[in-house]
Amino acid sequence: MSDMVAKSSKIVKIEKLMWLSIVVFAIHNFEEWFTIESWDVGSFNPELTNIYAPNNFGVAVILLTLLYGTLVALCNLTNHKILRIAAMLGFSGIFFNAAMHVVSKVVYLMPMPEGIYSSLFLIIPLGLFIYIETLKLKLLEPATLMFVSLIGALVQFPFAFGALNVARLFTGV
Repeated sequence: MSDMVAKSSKIVKIEKLMWLSIVVFAIHNFEEWFTIESWDVGSFNPELTNIYAPNNFGVAVILLTLLYGTLVALCNLTNHKILRIAAMLGFSGIFFNAAMHVVSKVVYLMPMPEGIYSSLFLIIPLGLFIYIETLKLKLLEPATLMFVSLIGALVQFPFAFGALNVARLFTGV
């Protein structure tokens, strides 16, 4: 019986962290959205410049936040391992996007919208804590977490670009 109580308290801890990650992701997305006009997209071809218009970008980040929030909610409500992996995959995309914001400020890799403050002070610390707790609580094996993190890092680009293109349906850009 005490194992069940301990397990459930472990799950509750990670669930709270994942709920918090939705709020942190939303803050990051709004930081990007409100500073998108300062982003230098002049070097992009006109088609890409249009999808990064502030109104289109705003719809895209709202869609991404809603999608991630829904995924975390389903994971937390069902506690299904596949959904936990999917939520960690989503969070890994968020975490590595934040890392790219920080690296882009230090070493210019590519033009990126602002988002450095929420990346540096919210997402990266929370992400490290979530990863450590996931391993400490043995919710995922280290190899699984590493694989999911790498996949999340890779799929952040198609998800973001997909959201920008879906946003066009709403904005007409």
